[in-house]
Amino acid sequence: MRHLPLLSPRKTTKKSKNNTPKVADTGVVGAAAGSAYVEFGARTKVMAAVYGPRPAGGADRGAAGLAERGCLRVSAHAAPFVAASASASSVTGGAAADARGRRERLGDAKLAAARLQDALEAAVRGGAFPKAAVDVRVSVLEADGGEDAAAVVAASLALADAGIEAADLAACCGVALVRGRLVLDPDGAESSGADALLLCAALPATGGVTQVAVRGAFRSEAELREAVELALGGCSRLRDGMRRVLLAGAARASSGRADGGE
Repeated sequence: MRHLPLLSPRKTTKKSKNNTPKVADTGVVGAAAGSAYVEFGARTKVMAAVYGPRPAGGADRGAAGLAERGCLRVSAHAAPFVAASASASSVTGGAAADARGRRERLGDAKLAAARLQDALEAAVRGGAFPKAAVDVRVSVLEADGGEDAAAVVAASLALADAGIEAADLAACCGVALVRGRLVLDPDGAESSGADALLLCAALPATGGVTQVAVRGAFRSEAELREAVELALGGCSRLRDGMRRVLLAGAARASSGRADGGE
């Protein structure tokens, strides 16, 4: 498997910094309609798989507007070894801490899936698959910051790989305020030590913003605007890289079909 770069290393200033590299690939899960693998930073690794469209179940059929638009069913989880390594309390705090860690991870997974769904629904054209559902399953394989952003990128690539119609590719970047400096796509240590964190998902080609989430407090409205602009700039560059990855995947698939037909 040859992973392609999403972003090239670029110069940074004293005021802002970004973490590279980011790499990705598509068509990594053979049984899925579409799939993608994404790496952010040095160690964060996320995989997404898409199944469907297929007839919606009873609960989905009851959703308002399903006759005109299909629905996304999004789930997200961390691999067991990731969850265990991420929870120091489960190692040192006994059974009670382990149970608390499991509850926290379950809550984190539900929140991640909800954020992911919000970021993707604005991009996907549900009218292309009425009365049907598309399942998006995201797995965090390794975590060292940027998991939410990597999940959006992986899921968007997987949807495109599956041929699901969308207004644009959904890109996502995080920004942290660390010791007075804005950091684009912070790693785990930078996120943990940040005074404020911002997550921004966007549709760069259409100019749409599908999600902005802020934790902590930036020092001024101007600094918050600068963080948003930094994230949007990252999303725009990321989208260009995502497009290159999809084109390379399509060319590889076409070449495979041609070789198979010989």
